[in-house]
Amino acid sequence: MFCHTTESFQDLPGVNVHLATSFPLTGAHLQVTCAACHVDDVGGRVTTLDPECVTCHRSDYENAATIDHVESGFSMECADCHNTIAFGAGVRFEHEGVSGGFALLGAHQRIPCGACHVLPGFEPLFPGVSDDMDCVGCHQPDYDREHAGSGFPTSCADCHSVETWDDATFDHDAVSGGFTLVGAHQQIPCESCHLQPGYEPVFPGVAGDGDCVACHQSDYDREHAGSGFPTSCQDCHSITTWGDATFENHDQVFPIYSGAHASRWSTCADCHTAPGDYGSFSCLTCHEHSQPLMDDKHLGGVSGYVYESAACLSCHPQGRHE
Repeated sequence: MFCHTTESFQDLPGVNVHLATSFPLTGAHLQVTCAACHVDDVGGRVTTLDPECVTCHRSDYENAATIDHVESGFSMECADCHNTIAFGAGVRFEHEGVSGGFALLGAHQRIPCGACHVLPGFEPLFPGVSDDMDCVGCHQPDYDREHAGSGFPTSCADCHSVETWDDATFDHDAVSGGFTLVGAHQQIPCESCHLQPGYEPVFPGVAGDGDCVACHQSDYDREHAGSGFPTSCQDCHSITTWGDATFENHDQVFPIYSGAHASRWSTCADCHTAPGDYGSFSCLTCHEHSQPLMDDKHLGGVSGYVYESAACLSCHPQGRHE
């Protein structure tokens, strides 16, 4: 063991001495004088130390004015949480171990101890919490406020993250029994379809995301009542907006996406002049026809000619002149 130098017997480099012992000097221990820990036995301090922090720092351990480690049941293995730089800096400890399974993750790392513990003593405010997945053990008031009566499970992590309540994501398809939120349904607020609080459905009879009319009966009645249109809305409409309706099956009745009428119309109302009644139509408002001209072309040569739209369709089912 290196103690003295060749320059002087009184030159005792304490750091080097400690390196050869079970108590190497690190951090704040490098800043104190030897006399802070070593005096003559007569002076009351020991001349040798074991490497247990509490030997010197028992008063810090038992100081209830800061954190009462005794009442809290903290270990005397100070290095489990503290470093040698300072007792008040860089404190770390394995919360999961001392709490029986509650790992501090996300927002739980940033809240003060007093949010979950009675200080001093660290008695838990929520003693029944089993682990870090037992969110409702602490957050029962949040669940009751937002989800009471909704049938939502209390496994909060299914939808929420440990960072914030506000970034909830969940499988609406699963919890609703088959209604996937797609298109415009992703942008509307929950209260458009659910009563708050509780999330009771405004339209309880909806079978799935294809059962549009269960929610949109009033839209159907306004636009299609009496028209004979099916209630399978997605035959014409998209899930993004009602306004981009395309009725590709229209060509099976009368070609408007192909043939002479393709790109010759802008809206359904160009031909269907009675609002909401798509069973009626007019050929005579779009074409530059006049009855005298049509009479001249048809009378005497076309059997059963009548100047009306139904007759036009009867003779020109594909919209061609012949």
